[in-house]
Amino acid sequence: MHPSLKIKGNLTDLDKRYVEAAQKVGLNQYMLSFVEGAEDSTALREYHADAVIAEKIESVKGGRYVSEQYDGTNRLMFARGDYFVEVNRPHHILMAGEDIIQKDPQAIAASRILGSLAYGAEPSCQDITDVAYLWNTGYRTFMLGDEVCQQRDSVIGALNLLEAIVGTRG
Repeated sequence: MHPSLKIKGNLTDLDKRYVEAAQKVGLNQYMLSFVEGAEDSTALREYHADAVIAEKIESVKGGRYVSEQYDGTNRLMFARGDYFVEVNRPHHILMAGEDIIQKDPQAIAASRILGSLAYGAEPSCQDITDVAYLWNTGYRTFMLGDEVCQQRDSVIGALNLLEAIVGTRG
């Protein structure tokens, strides 16, 4: 979390091999984790010029990139779980999410979406109001977390609940 932390380079040798393999089979869609500057996507485009990129914003530094430099070239993803760990004041997560959807109206809301359904068929009140808040903020694409996607029933329950929540929002 220290502001002086800077990762050297963008793509590892393994990342480059994955990109080459993706190209060979005709894949061009990528989600880049912990994007903190335009150079992160530029590095991928050096290996795959036709890449369609979703930039996962997971840190305060990534949030600054969105506020100060984001140019709309790529789609944004608000990776809320990791971002929440990174903020010094928990309530700043709200401003980050609002800034991301304002900069990219097609942004994806991810992490901790309807997580209570991973543990039972009854959703929590917090999960329902959380999704409604995200919808009211402008998010229209949601990515369920790993914990929900582990079981068929929880995925179906989450999709049905999303449909019900959105149906009440208009």
